[in-house]
Amino acid sequence: MKLISLILLTATLLFSKVYYSKVEPYEIRDISSNVSGLVLFIDEDMIGKKLSSKSYIQIDSELDLKELKYTKEKLIYLKNTVSSNENVLKNLEKLLVKKRDNYDKVKSLKIKSTIEKDREFYDLVSSENTYLNTIKDTNNLKIQISDLNLRKAQLTRSISDKNLNAKGFTLYSIAVRAGQVVGISTPLAKIADISKAKITIYLDES
Repeated sequence: MKLISLILLTATLLFSKVYYSKVEPYEIRDISSNVSGLVLFIDEDMIGKKLSSKSYIQIDSELDLKELKYTKEKLIYLKNTVSSNENVLKNLEKLLVKKRDNYDKVKSLKIKSTIEKDREFYDLVSSENTYLNTIKDTNNLKIQISDLNLRKAQLTRSISDKNLNAKGFTLYSIAVRAGQVVGISTPLAKIADISKAKITIYLDES
């Protein structure tokens, strides 16, 4: 069936007058900036050529790279501190068990004065407060870690968005120049998928 259709189409074209025809890439994508910054480099030599994993446009990401480095270092320090706090909590739990036992024994002894019993009670309460404060500090550190992980993901995405590549696509055109400052939504380039093509043929009515 496909062969018959092709033969009929070919025959039709042979006996028709072609006024105009054009071949276009299967898909053309408009690339706009997701970030703000100074354009450091554009590879104009790649216009009309198939792109590799190499960047064809680079936007300044120096500060992002530095912040990412410091963010990773902070995460290491905070995680180590959380680990230390968790060890402290284990020791405090053991200490509290003993202090509660001691206080339960002391408070019922008649040979112990009220002052001595109060001293044991205050010592127990103080240890419990230390335990609770350590939990609070540890939870705050975990919140900071979550915030830094989010910031790390944002910086990683920003750095990636500042180094444009489109492996397998053909660079159709570039809309910016090196030294230009771009903002979010600034048009940067057009890339094309030429793995397939669209052909448009205009014939006379007959």
